[in-house]
Amino acid sequence: MSNARNLFAPLDAWHRVEYALLLVVAGVLPFSWHIAYYVLLAVLLWAIVIAVKERKVGNGNLTLWSKIGFAAMALLPAVYALSLLYTENMAEGKAEVNKILLFAAFPLLMCLFDWKWHKRNHLFGLLQVMATAVVIRFLWRAIVLIKNFSSGAVDVHAFTGVRFDPMHHSYLSMYILLALAYIAYRLLNLKSKQRLSTAKNLQLKTYNLKLTTCLLFASYLLALVADLFLVQSRAGILGFVIMFLGFAIVLIARYKRYLVGSLMIVLLLGSIGATLLLIPNSHNRLLSTVENALSHNYSDDRYAITSVAVNTIKENMPFGVGAGDRIDVLTQKYEAMGAEKLLSHRYNPHNQFLDTLLATGIPGLLILLTVFVSPTIGCLRSRNYLFLTFLLIVVLSALFESIFERQMGITFFCFFFSLMAGSNWKTTNNETIENT
Repeated sequence: MSNARNLFAPLDAWHRVEYALLLVVAGVLPFSWHIAYYVLLAVLLWAIVIAVKERKVGNGNLTLWSKIGFAAMALLPAVYALSLLYTENMAEGKAEVNKILLFAAFPLLMCLFDWKWHKRNHLFGLLQVMATAVVIRFLWRAIVLIKNFSSGAVDVHAFTGVRFDPMHHSYLSMYILLALAYIAYRLLNLKSKQRLSTAKNLQLKTYNLKLTTCLLFASYLLALVADLFLVQSRAGILGFVIMFLGFAIVLIARYKRYLVGSLMIVLLLGSIGATLLLIPNSHNRLLSTVENALSHNYSDDRYAITSVAVNTIKENMPFGVGAGDRIDVLTQKYEAMGAEKLLSHRYNPHNQFLDTLLATGIPGLLILLTVFVSPTIGCLRSRNYLFLTFLLIVVLSALFESIFERQMGITFFCFFFSLMAGSNWKTTNNETIENT
């Protein structure tokens, strides 16, 4: 665990309050985006107070690629607002614009105010708190699963949240994957808090510290993997497979850690096998997904939704139907084709890129792609693999879900995207970035 004293000690009283508020956001976000949203407003107001007090404006941490990404984020609400000029359902359109305004607030927060104090250790502290919150959430909900086992009825829906809490499994899987990426990243880069010296007691202290940290992270890893497979998100499981295979390949090919890399592959295969055996519903979902993909089964809900969305987009190029009419237009298509289930649920395109293209056309899609592409280039150039993994997690989830349809997805993305893009990743020689 990141040492709280080391995180707060370099900060003055004003920035300590600011960082404390960010820690609160990271801790409550997996439980309630409503609370996180209002705390974020407090962070914005406090940043304004600090800027006025210090008479300093501007963030010296930002790279060119981060600035381009933030500029695209700020433009996204603008292009949604412009689509109101040709939308018919103004009430729904204004609701969509209000929902996505957070994309403009975070660039304002990260670009105008001084975040030089926010270094890599502070980001790790926030990710550690978020990962701990996700694990606590898993243990809390696991009581339901244990109770079901004891009564002889395994109700997976009670565990995934359909009857227990309001978080959809697609959004929950993003939280779990980011926590897994952070834990895996720390394990791959774990260093002792102090360099080994000739003193025997210091060597023993350092060894015990590393062992304790490894055991803690390993327990987190097992809990998060179990959580991910129990929520049964296909995008989440696919992201887990890609991420862990990537980590294992890097370990074996670059660092020559054959044992650890092999253990990660065994963990991956064991998790998949255990899930298929112990949770029949996951097995059935996997088989139906593969079968529908191979046979082009038009009766499959996902395939039908995607087909309708793509055809509607083609009919309304290049500017889309407007932010307010996207669901109404799709609903009319569902009604025309006699798809009662799709009609009753008023499904969105279940793909954020198609959703944005349908609502705002090519301009909106290009801006959304810039939000992801520009920081990705920066991550590849600077070898910022943790930020890159976060971007890949969000993009993969966006292919299976309209993740910016709900505030829990918007708040999660904007918060961690902004902090990763705006953090000071440069460290001095005497700064311990991996202290635990």
